[in-house]
Amino acid sequence: MVITQDDVLEFVQKNGPLLSIKVAKHFKINTTYAGAYLSELVSKKKIRFSHLKIGTSPLYYIDSQKEKLQEYSEKLNLGEKRAFDILKQKKILRDKKLDAITRNSLRNLKDFAVSIIVNYKNQKEIFWKFFTLNNDEAQKLIKEIITPSKPEPKKIKPKIQETKEKEEIQTPEKIIKQDIDKQKQGFLEKQKQIKKKEEELLKEKKELEKDLHLKIEQEHKELEKQRKEFLKEQQEMKKQRQELMGMMEEIRQERSQLERIRSGKEPIKAAIQKKIVPIQERVEKEKDPFFTKIREYMKSNQMKIKDYEIIKKGQVDLTISIPAAIGEVDYYCCAKKKKRSNEGDLSTAYIKGQNKKLPTLYLSLGNITKKAQEMLTKEFKGLVVKKIE
Repeated sequence: MVITQDDVLEFVQKNGPLLSIKVAKHFKINTTYAGAYLSELVSKKKIRFSHLKIGTSPLYYIDSQKEKLQEYSEKLNLGEKRAFDILKQKKILRDKKLDAITRNSLRNLKDFAVSIIVNYKNQKEIFWKFFTLNNDEAQKLIKEIITPSKPEPKKIKPKIQETKEKEEIQTPEKIIKQDIDKQKQGFLEKQKQIKKKEEELLKEKKELEKDLHLKIEQEHKELEKQRKEFLKEQQEMKKQRQELMGMMEEIRQERSQLERIRSGKEPIKAAIQKKIVPIQERVEKEKDPFFTKIREYMKSNQMKIKDYEIIKKGQVDLTISIPAAIGEVDYYCCAKKKKRSNEGDLSTAYIKGQNKKLPTLYLSLGNITKKAQEMLTKEFKGLVVKKIE
């Protein structure tokens, strides 16, 4: 299946905001390719990505889906989530009236907090607007903040001085004790704040560790999938290489035979003898021990040798006929003096038989390997393997 940028864009339009891994699963590609498609769409300004991260990955969306980013606000850290909730409730916040933590958190909420610079009394002030608030409403709320309605004048109540019968005398000891108590209370309050901050940081650390673990697990699964695909490709290449080697071997043999004919040496006499001397007479005169075994096997199984060539010691190619219900059937026969044949041996024989347009019989002195047996049932259909006893 060929994937285009339009396919990915359509998927984002229907399902955004979403993570790149969702694109990868839908189109059955790895996350690297999915990220590349999404980055290209972002560069062309057809989609956007969030500053909010789920683990280490942003969310991808189109403009009309931006409000849905609120659904992922729970992924913010504690400080940012607190600032998000306050801004969502108030709609507009005045920067200089905020505490340092909230102020810094708003600067990190780039998806949800929009900064507005206002000139007021010849001074520039920063206000924060919730991202779903339109500009007209924002202008109205900012105006209410910087120009509050004048309060009604308070009625002045006459001060009545009351005389005290006894006035408490503040001795130096009491003053020092009050200062110590006040400092102690401040220290305890500071300790509470530090402890609370430590708990928030610990919770945030656990969340980050959890996200990191999930990310590592996802990457591990992706790598394992890629490893299996690579092994599958290797096996396919190995199969193609074996087929190519078989074809090259056949070409080599044909070229060698042509060179022997051109050389005018002994092989030409043998070729002339093949035309003159009957095949059965030549078969009976062969003294090669391995060929003798082949000849006896053929006789015992009522097979006839129509032609043969001793390729090398321990390997003979033959054209034979085998009796069948409809008459005699011609076969190409590859006989090798091997006690254990592999898939390469079968592949070479099979290709030769295909080129001769004949079914193939493979003979050897032993058995074939387990892998060759598997390929025999799956790929080498029509190839018959027999053992010479």
